[in-house]
Amino acid sequence: MITGDQLRVMNSWNSSIHLCQWHGITCGRNNWRVIKLELQFLKLSRSLSPFIGNLSFLKELNLASNNFHNQIPQEIGRLKRLETLQLSNNSITSEIPSNLSSCSKLTFVSMGGNQLTGEIPASLGLLSNMKTLGFAINRLRGSIPHSFGN
Repeated sequence: MITGDQLRVMNSWNSSIHLCQWHGITCGRNNWRVIKLELQFLKLSRSLSPFIGNLSFLKELNLASNNFHNQIPQEIGRLKRLETLQLSNNSITSEIPSNLSSCSKLTFVSMGGNQLTGEIPASLGLLSNMKTLGFAINRLRGSIPHSFGN
């Protein structure tokens, strides 16, 4: 769903080579499933695809410093193995999905430098493995949920 690709990074994303050899993709050694999607600083633009939720083995999603906009798809909550989520420095305008708390292995979330609205979901305080949460430079309102003390 990427429409803006000034650096032509997506040229490698075609059927002539295996997807595990595409730029920014890392696959697991044993199962050949996508475990990392690292497309930071590539001047990519478009909405985030809801199909991201189909990458059930994904551990790291790094789309930082591009021009992704609109909302963070609810389907991101299906990524049960996700440990790192970096969406900082884009143009994302939605609320933070509350079902992100379903990603129980998350340790690092960076969403600063967007235009996120609403409140920080209290359910994120349930993420017992969380080490770093970054939401600076957004349009969030309210206070830090008490659940973060957990």
